[in-house]
Amino acid sequence: MTTAVIIVAYRNPEDIRRCLRALRAAGPGETFDICLVENGGAHAYAVLVAMLAEEGLIFKAPRGSAGPFSRLVHFVGGPHGAAVWVGLAPENLGYAGGINLWLRRLEPDPRVDGYWILNPDTQPEPGALSALIARAERGGFGMVASQLVSTAWPERVLMRGMRWRPLVCRPLALERSRPSRAKPAANLATLLEAPSGASFYVTRMALQEIGPMEESYFLFYEDLEWGLRAKTLCGLALAEDSTVRHVVGASIGSASARKKRSALAVYLDHRNRLHFVRRMFPQRLRWTALVVLARTFEFLAVGAFRNFGAALAGWAAGLRGETGRPERFFREPAE
Repeated sequence: MTTAVIIVAYRNPEDIRRCLRALRAAGPGETFDICLVENGGAHAYAVLVAMLAEEGLIFKAPRGSAGPFSRLVHFVGGPHGAAVWVGLAPENLGYAGGINLWLRRLEPDPRVDGYWILNPDTQPEPGALSALIARAERGGFGMVASQLVSTAWPERVLMRGMRWRPLVCRPLALERSRPSRAKPAANLATLLEAPSGASFYVTRMALQEIGPMEESYFLFYEDLEWGLRAKTLCGLALAEDSTVRHVVGASIGSASARKKRSALAVYLDHRNRLHFVRRMFPQRLRWTALVVLARTFEFLAVGAFRNFGAALAGWAAGLRGETGRPERFFREPAE
């Protein structure tokens, strides 16, 4: 039996390179295949494939069709002897859409008993996967989250999962960076409602219970919805000894400072909050719309005028019920 490590790329081969190098230090006995999907088009796919060849992986012609991918190549000689598969998405399907391509491809394979979802800008510590699997088996949990730490300051815990805060209409990151805010393990288990999408594990059996990720978000909030479903249907937990270093916001520009966030990240955050509440807590939609509108003005308060416009546009799109890829941001190829 093996684990499929699923990574969604978007024109960031150097992030992938660092992630794969970190996986070379995986714990003893960890067996996995690496399943990459490139969402950034044919040129980005060619660059990614060339980078893998530079890393010493050996190309092996894949058998059978490419399935849901436009192209599919196969390498051997990956971390711990892993096979590395690289698929080209037929279009930019977003985070959930990219993951679901691999989930559909892998579903008939009885050797795969679990899926480790990793962001490309992560660097797992040795034993991170073993800890996830052990926690799932020990407690009978279908979904297990890793503990995320900063790449720059590994002693700083960034996130140990998420929960939804209905009053302020936003997700809360559960962390223990400051001793005064530490949560006892029992309390954390109660508070935890979803993993961070940067690193978590899903069992094969759990996937049959919760189904694939919801693709209509494109980016943001799909991991929160999936976690809420998992907590109800198959159990959710944190593996505190599964540690993964993470560069927050590297893939999409979701920096903490309002002026530094990308307009796409701001737009999707505001649009998808309304979409998430409409799907999961429709009775609170009116309150959420008022709160999200009020929070758009926080960008004005710090002089982030471009992002104020993006936030307001995202709020209006969420109110109209728009979903999927926001074409206004993808009309021209990214540089």
